[in-house]
Amino acid sequence: MGPWSATASFRTPAAAPIPPPPGPGAGPRTPNPLPGQQLPLPNQQGIINSIAAANPGALANSCIDEGGSWQFMDLAVAQLRATDTRWGYNCKRGNCGDPSVDVVNYFYGIGTEAASQGSTEVYLIDIISAVCPGGDQSPSWTDQTQATADAGAIGRWIYPRP
Repeated sequence: MGPWSATASFRTPAAAPIPPPPGPGAGPRTPNPLPGQQLPLPNQQGIINSIAAANPGALANSCIDEGGSWQFMDLAVAQLRATDTRWGYNCKRGNCGDPSVDVVNYFYGIGTEAASQGSTEVYLIDIISAVCPGGDQSPSWTDQTQATADAGAIGRWIYPRP
């Protein structure tokens, strides 16, 4: 045993501020499909996994119904929209006043961003598994489009979220 070592203190840098979601013209927009066709669903699972790895607290606190925050969803939509402005929020069961806390939409139809508000021409992607209640949240990339239709429910595209 030896003498006590000198004490030291340090500070970690402050967390970077969360950028606001980009506006309608923030990223590129995939051109419209030909009439009678729809765009394919881009696989952006890597983006969601990266956001989850960089923001584990935001993912863990993503249950809005239990007092959580929109941070993870807003980060996800912002980064998805940086790749294509066809990404947006999902209006649960078609109600655009009640956006989904774990599903994003990709508008696959013909039209401008303004014209796509409220559209049902969307893919519905679950990006947070086990979100509520008291879930063990983890990143996900699950296409819920057919399951939603099979359940008789409807999704609608909206951006920004209310």
